[in-house]
Amino acid sequence: MAQGGIKPSEAAKQQLAKLKRKQATRRPVKGAREVKPKPKSQAHLKQMKFTAKLRARAIQETEKYAAGKAFATGKLTIMKKTGQTSLEAQRKETKEKPRAF
Repeated sequence: MAQGGIKPSEAAKQQLAKLKRKQATRRPVKGAREVKPKPKSQAHLKQMKFTAKLRARAIQETEKYAAGKAFATGKLTIMKKTGQTSLEAQRKETKEKPRAF
């Protein structure tokens, strides 16, 4: 620091020390995890369970690491009426055998 710099007052020093002590004792909460969406009604709960099942099925049929990406990019979608994934529907059309990843 250049000569003649600002010297912190005694009160400021104490406040800084207090802040540092507080920060040193702060620890992450044990068992903290993502907050899961809560259903707003019975119908919503039913719908959530349905989509969870479909998502699980979709993840099974694509590579585990690529499934999330496929969902995110919209390459893998779920048909609302039939409850099939786009990959399953496509497979039925082309009559191809399921590929083992």
